[in-house]
Amino acid sequence: SGLAWPASYPTPFEDDDEPPEAPLPAGGLTPAVRVGETVRRGVGPWTPAVHALLDHLHQVGFVDAPRALGIDRRGREVLSFVTGEVGAAVRSPGRAGDEALVAVGRWLRRYHDAVSTFEPPPDASWQRLLGTPDGSVVGHGDISVANVVVGPHGGSVALIDWDLAVPSTALWDVAYAAWRLVPLVDDPDLAPIGWPAPVDRPMRLRLLVEAYGLDPADRRRLLEVVAQRQRSVTETIRAWGGEGVPGWRDLLERGVAEGPLRDIRFLEANRDEWRSALV
Repeated sequence: SGLAWPASYPTPFEDDDEPPEAPLPAGGLTPAVRVGETVRRGVGPWTPAVHALLDHLHQVGFVDAPRALGIDRRGREVLSFVTGEVGAAVRSPGRAGDEALVAVGRWLRRYHDAVSTFEPPPDASWQRLLGTPDGSVVGHGDISVANVVVGPHGGSVALIDWDLAVPSTALWDVAYAAWRLVPLVDDPDLAPIGWPAPVDRPMRLRLLVEAYGLDPADRRRLLEVVAQRQRSVTETIRAWGGEGVPGWRDLLERGVAEGPLRDIRFLEANRDEWRSALV
């Protein structure tokens, strides 16, 4: 394949037996199946770097992420299956949803602390969305409802689907979490993404940044970076979708590139109120 894999696990990954495969809900750009206590997904040029990142997290004792276990006989990556409920807790109305959002904010701070000592492989390749700022913090890149797993007893949170991890800034990650998990979208767009209205956006913004511990300077810049994030998604879907990149072409054909543009207009209309809540 020409991909340089981290040396810490066997390639290919050997199954003692062949348990049945069960398709997992389509949340990401790469379809996934569950095989026993593992997840199997297709690979890309970014996969070795992502596995090196997940290896680092395991080595420093950060357990709230999947482990990279290798590559199976069919050339798919093998990850540990993360037990819990995907997404629903963050969207729960009232206190339960607020507590889940706080848990994600705390998770993100712990993750950024854990990744601060990670040195990417010298030949690392990442999926860098258009407009992603340069930086030394390797962010998760896709902190959205589909990737938040809440443990069976609540409180504990893990993040899955690391294919969009990329060196950037901590604020780039926080901004995406705010956009997707507060969420900073208008009421008519809540129902299509399974979100119960109404949402107290100023309050939930404040909960997230306080849980993360965002400093005053970054709080003042947050909404500006959210808008940059939104433009980045639209530009990337248009560019990569137009080039026929798998997954991204489907997003383009489904009109997903237009959603962030509506979200930018909604942000501009509410900027003063939300900024007051942040500072």
